[in-house]
Amino acid sequence: MITGDSRAVAISIIQQVGLPKPKVLTGSELQKLSDEALMHRVGEINVFAEVEPNQKERIIIALKKAGNVVGYLGDGINDASALHAADVGISVESAVDVAKEAADIVLMQKDLNVLVEGVKEGRVTFANTLKYVFMATSANFGNMFSMAGISLVLPLLPLLPSQILLTNLLTDFPEMTIAPIPLASASSMPQAQLSEAIEHFLTSLANDYYAIANTEALKNIIKNDNAALTDVRQPSEYNSGHIPNAINIPLQTLIVNLDKIPQDRPVVLYCTTGYRTAMGVMTLQMLGRTNVHGFPPSIQGWKAAGEPLQK
Repeated sequence: MITGDSRAVAISIIQQVGLPKPKVLTGSELQKLSDEALMHRVGEINVFAEVEPNQKERIIIALKKAGNVVGYLGDGINDASALHAADVGISVESAVDVAKEAADIVLMQKDLNVLVEGVKEGRVTFANTLKYVFMATSANFGNMFSMAGISLVLPLLPLLPSQILLTNLLTDFPEMTIAPIPLASASSMPQAQLSEAIEHFLTSLANDYYAIANTEALKNIIKNDNAALTDVRQPSEYNSGHIPNAINIPLQTLIVNLDKIPQDRPVVLYCTTGYRTAMGVMTLQMLGRTNVHGFPPSIQGWKAAGEPLQK
């Protein structure tokens, strides 16, 4: 939570939403931190209180530099710069015009579940669009290939233009049935299970994901808990320099390499900036691998701390 209210008010509000012992950083304390120091601390803080508008933007930028995809919810004039800086700016219908113009999403009702429904509908649309593209491409390719091939041996047109148009029209009818396919049919996962998984990632992943917020925390979990370090970048990126003793399993091959990912000790994923790390953690936790964590600073944070790379 980022607010201009006093420290006491901010703590009271955050405790009401279920965080009993928040870590708080005030605007005056934040002002003393360099950008590099803020980037390393920002993942550890739950509440930013007594902050100025320009400091809100600075916090968002620090989160992004630490490798996070950042969403920001605000409704006031002093939130405009932070909304603009975030990857996804969210405002509400009752917000001031400046905030609504700076936001990417404007909620028409006071319910964050709208975002969850948006994710579901977006997946339905994406899945159905892919089905339509595959069906249309296969039909058009068949028409083109057959027309081109038969034209080599026949001295006449195999089909008249009107017949080709009629064929395309008829193939559109089965494609129209894609539109009403519900989410449960568009995904191999049952709707109730998918809803539970989305809710888990929106509410619970952050605590696990931000647990290893700096290089010292990473060294400690490797030393004390014998954590397995996994680089999810491409092999060419891995070979150009990686954190010592890390193995390489590219993100898109995680599912087929589950046997290489231990279940009896912590596993820490990292990439270049943190985006692929988050995707890998979400995927593996969805499969029940609760021992998997992320290192958000990733290799950029490792190098920024002056740590050596292995090739």
